[in-house]
Amino acid sequence: MAWHTLEPAGELRLGEVKTFKMGGRYVAVGRTDAGFFAVDDNCPHAAGSLGEGMLQDECVVCPIHGYAYHVRSGEGMDDGEELPVFETRLDGDVLHVRLPEPGE
Repeated sequence: MAWHTLEPAGELRLGEVKTFKMGGRYVAVGRTDAGFFAVDDNCPHAAGSLGEGMLQDECVVCPIHGYAYHVRSGEGMDDGEELPVFETRLDGDVLHVRLPEPGE
C-alpha cells in the first residue's frame, strides 16, 4: 500500500464527487458531512464512472443504472456487490489516499 496526494482538498466541495487518476488507477474522491472518502471509480455492476455519479447521504450513485454504494463500507445498497474503499487522511488542505500497489 502506498499513500498518494490530492491537493488542494478544499477544491472538493461538500456533496461533490470527482474522478482522479492516482497510483495507476481511477479513484472517485468525494466529500460528505462525515468528511472525505475515496473508492474505486468503476461501478462493480456496470463499470460506470462513480466520479460522474452523485452523492445521496453517505452513498455514491452510479450514473448508468442508479445503483448506490456506501462510501465508507463499500456495501452495495442495490446489488450486494462490494466496492473497494480506500483509506483517506487530511493534512491541512492536502488529502492523502492510500492505494494498493499494482499486483497487490
